[in-house]
Amino acid sequence: MPLDITVTENTIAAKINLITPAVMNAAAREISLVTIMLVGHIKSVTLPKSGLERRTGALSRSIVPGKVERGAASVTGRVLAGQGLPYARIHEYGGEIKPVHGQFLAIPLDAVKTQAGVARFGPRQAESQGWKTFFAGGAIMGKQPGDAEATPLFALKRSVTMPARPYFAPGIRDKKTEVQNALARALGAAIEKL
Repeated sequence: MPLDITVTENTIAAKINLITPAVMNAAAREISLVTIMLVGHIKSVTLPKSGLERRTGALSRSIVPGKVERGAASVTGRVLAGQGLPYARIHEYGGEIKPVHGQFLAIPLDAVKTQAGVARFGPRQAESQGWKTFFAGGAIMGKQPGDAEATPLFALKRSVTMPARPYFAPGIRDKKTEVQNALARALGAAIEKL
C-alpha cells in the first residue's frame, strides 16, 4: 500500500506564514521579560558594585525597561538608564568635567554637605544661608556671624577627571548568555507548538 506525501509551495508558504507571527509574538514576550530581569540585575547587583554611593536614588530609579517595539521583521527591547540625568554618562564611562558658566567648578566641601554627601546649597546661595563669603586659597570661604575663623565651603577647580564607574554595561555582560538562552528556548517552544 503506497503512501504519497506531497509538499507544495503553497503548503510551505502557509507554514512560514504561521511561523513568523508565532516567533515574533514569542520574541516580544520573552524580550519584555528579559528587559525586566536585566533592570533588576543592574539595580540590585552591578549598580551597588560600581562604587557609586546612593544619595538620592535618582540613578537607580532611572534604570527601567523600555517599550518593546515591533518592526516588520524585528522585535527590539531596550533597557534605559540615566534619562534626564546629566551625570549618568560620566559615571558609566568616566571623563573630564569642565565649567560651563564660569572659570571654575565649585566642589562642595563638608561644611555645606548633608550626611548623604549632597550640597545643601550652591555658592550663589551661600549668603542667603547666612554665610559672608570670600575667595582665598583656591576656595570659597565663609564666615557666619560670631565665627572666629572662616570655613572652607567650596573648592574651586578648573576641571575634574572622573573615573569610570560602570554600572550598566557590566549588568548587560553578566546576563548575555542567560538572555540568549531564554530567547532560544522561547522561540523553540513557539515553533514546536505549530
